[in-house]
Amino acid sequence: MLLLAFVTESPMCLDDGVLDPEDHDMTLPTVPLSESAMQSLEAHIPELAEGAFKQAYLQALTVGGKALLARDGQLVEAKADGTERVIRSLAKPTAVTPGTQRLLRRQG
Repeated sequence: MLLLAFVTESPMCLDDGVLDPEDHDMTLPTVPLSESAMQSLEAHIPELAEGAFKQAYLQALTVGGKALLARDGQLVEAKADGTERVIRSLAKPTAVTPGTQRLLRRQG
């Protein structure tokens, strides 16, 4: 996890160095994208998602000391010291054709 801190005497900031949203426009400018630019950006979604999952996993280990993950059809508890414990077996995944609607019913 990357933590950045700064101190400034800018009139836009509160006494603790945090930006005051009332004194600063926090909106990002929008830029129209071409179809090829959008497809290029979308091609990176899987690697961005992978990085986000890794970061969340490591943060869970760092903050809480453990994390849950699914591996080889089992729910596994991983601890910060490197040990792992199988919690239970998971149901097999259900194949779904894109665009198909499914009704889920709660069991029990």
